[in-house]
Amino acid sequence: MKALLMAALVVIGLFVAGSLVVWAVKAFIGVLFYVLVGALIVGGVVFIAGKVRKSVGGSSRRQLR
Repeated sequence: MKALLMAALVVIGLFVAGSLVVWAVKAFIGVLFYVLVGALIVGGVVFIAGKVRKSVGGSSRRQLR
């Protein structure tokens, strides 16, 4: 009887630990996805702002030929 109880506790413990690991991995991947999307948006805005600034004001730097 005691061995059956211990086996049940081991199975329950593994289930809880596995559930926590799956939850943590999903949370980490979700955060990583949002950080990646945010970085792409910020990079795109910086790129477009640089293009607009050059086309509107021209370049004040002297170009080497």
